[in-house]
Amino acid sequence: MSSPPLILDTNVFTRKDFLNWLDSYHGEKKLPVVAYAEICVDNINKNGDTTQIKGLLNRLDITIERLESNLAECGALWGSKGKDFSLNARDYLIGAHAHTPPLILVTSNKDDFWFLKDRALTPDECMKRY
Repeated sequence: MSSPPLILDTNVFTRKDFLNWLDSYHGEKKLPVVAYAEICVDNINKNGDTTQIKGLLNRLDITIERLESNLAECGALWGSKGKDFSLNARDYLIGAHAHTPPLILVTSNKDDFWFLKDRALTPDECMKRY
């Protein structure tokens, strides 16, 4: 099976087994800028800066993907059909980065990304499938 581009949610970075697996993954690995901001906050609170997360992203060859206007519109569309946008805006915007096949979102909270249907996978599902 080919290696589709993976869009990574913030919470997958707590899984060391998944990060080790990502190190040998041959497809593109992207981190939405909204998820990057969430990880930066966590790193600043724990370590005082973002040096550690920047090093990890570089080592794993994960690129930070900007939030372009078409992705913002996609997130807004899903937000208008789903749960309260003001409470779930980050999830809609993160999910928008995986708006079309073959993009796959990897998250520990699949229910938050109901709008992606079978293109939202847990880390375990992703490792098993690819």
